[in-house]
Amino acid sequence: MISIVIVTCDRLHLLRQTMEKVIAVTSPMTREVIVWNNASSDGTKEYLDGLTDPRLQVIHSPENIGLNAYRPAFERTTQDYLVELDDDVIDAPPQWDRTMLEAYQKVEPENVAYLAADVTDDGQSRAADIRYRRDAHKYQSREVAGVELLDGPAGGWCTMVSRRVDESVGGKKQNPDFIYFSQDTLYTAALKKAGYELALLPSVKVFHASGPAFDKNPGLEELKQQFFEVRNRSRRRKRRIKQWLERVPGVPALNARLKVYTPPRSV
Repeated sequence: MISIVIVTCDRLHLLRQTMEKVIAVTSPMTREVIVWNNASSDGTKEYLDGLTDPRLQVIHSPENIGLNAYRPAFERTTQDYLVELDDDVIDAPPQWDRTMLEAYQKVEPENVAYLAADVTDDGQSRAADIRYRRDAHKYQSREVAGVELLDGPAGGWCTMVSRRVDESVGGKKQNPDFIYFSQDTLYTAALKKAGYELALLPSVKVFHASGPAFDKNPGLEELKQQFFEVRNRSRRRKRRIKQWLERVPGVPALNARLKVYTPPRSV
């Protein structure tokens, strides 16, 4: 039924809770749990090697390949439903996987193909601050096939897709230039381009312990910051080019027909 994939690096203080409070409360629907250890040096290897869950498969990578690990990790899965679970999701309700699967099986035929767990408002995490304060206005409730959903931003902290859907968009994406990048953004963009819909499942709320209040790995934040700085420079450059094109006589009308680029919001 379900394969769960976790990618981790030097976050044993969080991973331990993921395994003991999230994986431990899964139902028999979860048949395999694959953990990709990105060359951790904080005792993660020893901890994982000491676990006895027969569903567990551990890959100890000699090199930290960051979020690029999702692709080879998911290629090892064998089940029909795939869950991406961050190593900083540290609490979840009992049998959360069964609840997600039952909901997913109802909404997938209605084209909702990417289902993310909602997050608890713990008052400290970056995820909760974004979900309940910064982006609260972006979420709208609707019902699909008898399942209550929230339309709005859906990140990759705890998400389910079917193998059929995953294969239809070519699986998880990689970045040859960065080990930390917006992997879930690339993936969801591919899903949207293929015509699939994304949603949050409010009946499953997990504790996503993201941000500096929980993360003791400053090197991780530095690598993420490097990527976002390069990405933002690239976005600004593209925006300037689009603004210039919009001022060229005839180009906006031609682009309206050919849809070569998305016009900037303002010029």
